[in-house]
Amino acid sequence: MKDTNEPAAQAGHQQAINTHNLDALAAMRERRFDDARRALQQAFDLNPHSAQTLCNRGLLFATEGNLQDAESAYRSAIELNPTMVEAHFNLAVLLHHQGRLQPAEAAYLQAQQLLPENAEISFHLATLYRESGHRAQAEAAYRFAVERQPDFARAWNDLGVLLLDVGEAANAEAPLRQATAHAPGYADAWYNLALVMRELGRVAEAESMQREAIRLRPGRVEDRNNLGILLLAQGRQNEAEAEFREAIAIAPQRGEAHANLGNLLRESGRFTEAEAALREAVRLAPTLPGPIDGLGVLLQQSGRFVEAEQAYRQALELQPGLASVQKHLEGLQREMRGEPLADDDAASSTAG
Repeated sequence: MKDTNEPAAQAGHQQAINTHNLDALAAMRERRFDDARRALQQAFDLNPHSAQTLCNRGLLFATEGNLQDAESAYRSAIELNPTMVEAHFNLAVLLHHQGRLQPAEAAYLQAQQLLPENAEISFHLATLYRESGHRAQAEAAYRFAVERQPDFARAWNDLGVLLLDVGEAANAEAPLRQATAHAPGYADAWYNLALVMRELGRVAEAESMQREAIRLRPGRVEDRNNLGILLLAQGRQNEAEAEFREAIAIAPQRGEAHANLGNLLRESGRFTEAEAALREAVRLAPTLPGPIDGLGVLLQQSGRFVEAEQAYRQALELQPGLASVQKHLEGLQREMRGEPLADDDAASSTAG
C-alpha cells in the first residue's frame, strides 16, 4: 500500500533544505562564515544533489577565497539545474574577477538568456565589455541596464565614465547627472561629474561638484588634487597650492599632486621648490609623461636646454605623439636656434 504521508514527508524534507540555505545566506551577509558552513553542510547532508545548496556552497567558497572549489560547486549546480540563473551569474562573476573574460562572457550571456530583462546581469556584462575594449557593446549594455532599472546609479555613473574616457565629455554629463540624482550620496559620481565639467571648461560648476565629493568622502587624494586643478584654472593660486599640499599629505607616494604643485611653484617663480617637487613626481610616477614634461618646462625656463630636451624626449617615449610634449620640444628647438617663441611654447600642463 502506498504511504499517504510520503508527499508530506518530502515537502518537509525540502522545507528543511530551504531553511538551511536561507540561514546560510543570512549568516554570509553578516559574515558569520562558520554558521553559514554548518547550515550548508546540514542542507548538503539532507540532499547532496540540491542545485541550490551547491550554488550557495559556491558562494561561500568564493567569499572565503576558495576559488577552485567555488567554480566546481557552481558548475555542479548548473549540471543539476541548467536553468538556474544565479549559478550561471555567480560563475560569471567568479571568472570575471579572475580575468578569464571569454568564459565569463559566455556565463553572463547564458544568465542573460535565462533572465533577459535583468539589469544587474547587463551591468556586469557591460563592465566586462568595457574592460576588454569593446566600447560599443559596453555602452549598449549599460544603456540596457538603466532602461530596465532607471534608478541604477552605478550603471549611470559607469556609462558616464565610459563616455568620458573615449572623449565624449558632452555626452557623459547627462548619465552622471542621473547618477547623482538617483544617489545624492554617491561620491564617485560627483567626482566624475566634476571631471566632465572640467573637461568642458565649466570650472566653477566643476568646483562645486568636486567640493560635494569631498564633503561625502574626506581624505581622498584624487579629490584634493582635482580641486587644486580647478582652483588653479580660476587663478586662485594660493588655494590651489593648499589643495595640492593636502593631497600630498594624504598620499605622499602619489606623483600627480607633486607634479601639479611643482608646475604651480614654477609658474609662481619659485624655481628651487618647483624643481624639487617635479623631481619627486618623476621619481614616484616614472611611467607618466606629465611630470617629466613639467620638469622639462622648468629646465627650459632655467636655460638648461640639454636636460630639457632629454626630459621632453623621455616623456615622448612614454607616450609617443603626445601633442603637448611635442609642442614643448618644438618650442625648445626654436629657442635653441634663436627663433622667437610663441606665448604658449613652454606652457605647463596638469597631472590628472
